[in-house]
Formats: sequence, structure tokens, C-alpha cells
Amino acid sequence: MLLSVLSRITPVLGEIRRLMESAGMNSVYGSVLLKTVGICFLCQFTADACRDAGQSSLAAKVELACKTAVLLISLPLFETILGLVTALIAS
Repeated sequence: MLLSVLSRITPVLGEIRRLMESAGMNSVYGSVLLKTVGICFLCQFTADACRDAGQSSLAAKVELACKTAVLLISLPLFETILGLVTALIAS
């Protein structure tokens, strides 16, 4: 089932990349977005598997680790936003 879903997601990811390129978005932002979405899907799948196995405590730890990973991946975006805010305040 997972392979079936993944095979259908590939064209969607290509379309998202095409849309970002046509909008002139920086590739860093698109990369962060796609990585974050991937981590979220993987996290949900893993946490659900843990819960199905009766390991709800482990599922909570997996979710916490994934939230931390998303935060770490999005640090470049936070840096860019803070730079913009600082530039706006300074002017």
C-alpha cells in the first residue's frame, strides 16, 4: 500500500517543483517545504505503526523527534524571516 501511495505522489512532487520554479521561488524554500512534508508523512506512518503495535509511548517519542527534525530543517527560513524583519525595523 505504501509503495502504491508513493508512486502516486511522485507526479505531485514534480508539479509542486514546477509551480515553485514558475513562481520564481528560491529553491531553498521549496526544498525545505518538500522535506518537511516528507518528514510529516513518515512521522505519521511510523507513529501509527507504533500505536498499532501497542507502543503509544514510543509513538509519542517518534512524534517529538519528527517535530524536532522539522524545526531544524526550517531554521534557514527563520533566519531569512528574521533578516527581513531586522531590515524593516532598521529602515
